Amino acid sequence: MGEIGEYWEENRAYKKRKLERRKNNPPKQRCFDWMITSGISYAKNRSSFKTYRHIRPVTLSSGTGARVIGVGSVELKVPRSPDNPEVNTLILDDVLHIPGAICNGFSPQLLGGSTSFGDPLQGYDDDKQPSYYATTFCGLWRLVLNGNPEGETQLAEARRNGSKLFLSVYINEEDEEHIFGN
Repeated sequence: MGEIGEYWEENRAYKKRKLERRKNNPPKQRCFDWMITSGISYAKNRSSFKTYRHIRPVTLSSGTGARVIGVGSVELKVPRSPDNPEVNTLILDDVLHIPGAICNGFSPQLLGGSTSFGDPLQGYDDDKQPSYYATTFCGLWRLVLNGNPEGETQLAEARRNGSKLFLSVYINEEDEEHIFGN
């Protein structure tokens, strides 16, 4: 077989391997679980970010071992309350990108306003108007998103396996300097 024939044979084999890889490793779906946490907000998927800046990877020294690879802002479209479906846009700044996270973390204290821990959890803006709410999911509070989008979730499986879930992420001054360059 000549050089051209060998080239096309190798090319076909490469495409076949690539197709097999794609079949065996489907792309991950975006995670829409925004769990109420304390500390700093974080996102699992790059596609969650409106603005984004890659950083040199940082493994948080606060005990979680979480690896941060970027930072940016996230916009979440949420209904204001169960009784008021008006859509509100929450703008979260300085959100960490932690691809290894089991879910996304939403830290309401960073928005200001107040939170009422009833059923459901209700967030209020500085003018005491409802701005978001959360319902229970896997024994934790999950922010209700407009349209109830569905995607990848690992929380239910983790709970079934008896995993202890510590979702809040804190950063110390050293990590903050590496991530934000302050």
